[in-house]
Amino acid sequence: MAASEIAIRAKIRKYKSIFLKAHATSSDRAIQPWDYGVKKGIIFNKLVRQKIIISAGNDKYYIDELRDRSLRQRSNIITVIILIIFILIVFAFFMSKFI
Repeated sequence: MAASEIAIRAKIRKYKSIFLKAHATSSDRAIQPWDYGVKKGIIFNKLVRQKIIISAGNDKYYIDELRDRSLRQRSNIITVIILIIFILIVFAFFMSKFI
């Protein structure tokens, strides 16, 4: 994993953590993220585009925990499937050498 990707993932985790620590998990508990050190940049906009961070109007936002969890689970499932396919390809390659 490239250093920049690690930095991006760390910032995403930090932003999510800020919303969770502020208990901004619904529109009535939405916060102005800039008051908590969140910058309105590429990473924040990516979370908004993915609908993990939701606008509640008046420059306030909250985190959609269910959406975040489901996206992480889907990502984990895809990773496992890719890993299994890779293992099967390697296994098939080595088996073809012995047959």
